[in-house]
Amino acid sequence: MSVTDAVPAGKTPMLNVVAKDLQEKYRGTFGIETVQELVFDSYTRLAATATVDQWLVLGTEKFTDERLQAMVHAEDHSPKRLPGVLFLCVHNAGRSQMALGWFRQLAGDRAVAWSGGSHPESDVNDDVVAAMAEVSVDISQAFRSRGRTSSSAPLTSSSPWMWRRLPTDSRETL
Repeated sequence: MSVTDAVPAGKTPMLNVVAKDLQEKYRGTFGIETVQELVFDSYTRLAATATVDQWLVLGTEKFTDERLQAMVHAEDHSPKRLPGVLFLCVHNAGRSQMALGWFRQLAGDRAVAWSGGSHPESDVNDDVVAAMAEVSVDISQAFRSRGRTSSSAPLTSSSPWMWRRLPTDSRETL
């Protein structure tokens, strides 16, 4: 069964447009097949936990774009490469989201960051969102890992862009 088989037929044309747009954005870096596979995989992962599907295609586009950005970042060995940080916690609903919010506010465009969880929840904890709002850090629109790093899937051995960056002994702890 391919990734496209799990997507409702009515969504396929919209997802193909998303794939074409993202492939254009990443022209010369990723081929259409790679982008399309990530788009359909992203849709499937998000749909698995979605309670409302009204914005699922839009969320899929953002999710896929973040995954592609992470892949580009992992392969970038240029001197101009921005530092990257991955914040991890079990549920990606509290600590990692708070850390990501603070990091993005303080680092601005001088670095890139993602968050992820080994067993992600479907929503960011409301108390965490409220606490961060009290200190003027808005994480209410946090795009969380519903089976991904925020960018991306639960962090397992199937997250190859991450494994290339971790020492071997770190892999056993995830």
